[in-house]
Amino acid sequence: MKKTYKGSYHCGRVQFETTAYIDHVRVCDCSICRKHGALNFRVAEADFQLKTPLEELSLYQLGSFTAKDYFCPVCGILPFRLPSHPTPAELSRGVARFDGWAVNVRCLDEIDLGTLPQKLIRGSQLYNLSVNNISTVYGMAATQSDEGCCDVVEGEAVSG
Repeated sequence: MKKTYKGSYHCGRVQFETTAYIDHVRVCDCSICRKHGALNFRVAEADFQLKTPLEELSLYQLGSFTAKDYFCPVCGILPFRLPSHPTPAELSRGVARFDGWAVNVRCLDEIDLGTLPQKLIRGSQLYNLSVNNISTVYGMAATQSDEGCCDVVEGEAVSG
């Protein structure tokens, strides 16, 4: 049964809600999710409501520049992202497009993380970017020498 969860950044500056039946979390091994300790769950766009204007968040992009990682400019928490769109090569391999949000359930109130099964996502296998590839962090250049995000599930490719 679906439930509405309230979520926020650590500092409380950004508030959001999502309505979902959270029956698992996705543990991605890409550099972004791994270093943030993200436990993601995907929700349809209609089931996600941002209570704070999107313009008040900071944006980080890498790789194909189709994924959007939003984080707080005050406390640095990354509680949700717009997953990347599959490339033409990924589409030809059967990768499905996902139109919605990946919510880091660690940022949701009233959820027992210990009761949720984990699905391992092999995001590290999606991209093999060299040190020369550049990503954009709010108008500043940054080097990304690792992989992007987020989805080869136990040998099954799906879009991040």
